[in-house]
Amino acid sequence: MSTQQITLKGGAIVTIPDPYKYAKCRGCGAEDIVWSKTVNGRNNPIRYLATEQCWASHFSDCPKAGTFRQEELSRKAEKAVNEIIANLIERKRTGQSNTEETKQAWKMIIMENFKEVKKKWKSG
Repeated sequence: MSTQQITLKGGAIVTIPDPYKYAKCRGCGAEDIVWSKTVNGRNNPIRYLATEQCWASHFSDCPKAGTFRQEELSRKAEKAVNEIIANLIERKRTGQSNTEETKQAWKMIIMENFKEVKKKWKSG
């Protein structure tokens, strides 16, 4: 499949399939979404704004955009909790009871799970 690079409103460069297909936003129901890839390899929903004659990220005009970040945060939190529970079970099984060591291990689990989310939010 061939692709084409386009520049979005604001200057970001993305790649879209050529030819592209329209998709429906599961948040707001817009049916003119095209899935693009950013230069970092992340999927990004975009739309063509006929009034401005340019492409733009759908995150900029989707009224439900915040819910997608919340869903990702919830998935990361659930993963962290599951890892902490597994760590606690393993520590009980092996007789490890060092509280400070346990706190440090859990802190590392949480930081590792949320590092990617924090990085994404900082980069926009």
